[in-house]
Amino acid sequence: SNTTYETLALATGDLGNSWIAEDIPLNFGGAVSVHATHYGLGPVIWMGGGNGIILSNLPDANVPVSTTVTPAEGGDLFSKDGNVHLEFPAGLVTANTVITYTPTTLSQAPSTGRLSAWTIFDLSAEPIIRSLDDIIESGTCYTMTVDYKGWLVSEDAALGIYHWDGSDWVLEPTSQADRDLDRATACPNHFSYFALLGNNFYQYLPIILR
Repeated sequence: SNTTYETLALATGDLGNSWIAEDIPLNFGGAVSVHATHYGLGPVIWMGGGNGIILSNLPDANVPVSTTVTPAEGGDLFSKDGNVHLEFPAGLVTANTVITYTPTTLSQAPSTGRLSAWTIFDLSAEPIIRSLDDIIESGTCYTMTVDYKGWLVSEDAALGIYHWDGSDWVLEPTSQADRDLDRATACPNHFSYFALLGNNFYQYLPIILR
């Protein structure tokens, strides 16, 4: 090709098998510095431009996402930043169901009390023409994975995936924290507010007396 670019940024999420061109504004002024890392579902690039502009393709984690889960095939859902992954197996629902993941701020969600919250989100299902007990087949559950790599998380017995039962935050019975992979998993059989909660993280610095 004879096409020339003042600045062209390409990103790959599959070890170079495919590349995605990122939009660069015309006033960017050429790349002065580039930093790339992996975040959630794919690569994130920060670029410093000659005109003092800093660009990034970091996804907006505050955007709701939805998927249609079918009885025959189930479904799959990722949060925008890729840190929350929901896997719905075939046979989970009794009819086609739209499941929506909505990120929630601390001020919007029920108080977590003495526990610290690293992420809170709401899972809802539509159309709810029956009770949730009728939508989800008895004895089934779906897999919830919350990746907390890079977060300042206190990894102790309290760390896990909790749900709001209408009056209190309750640790999911199947919640497990994998400290090697920095992720928590659970297998809920209901929809509600969910959160990765745990004890406060304290870092004590030494006091030097002179």
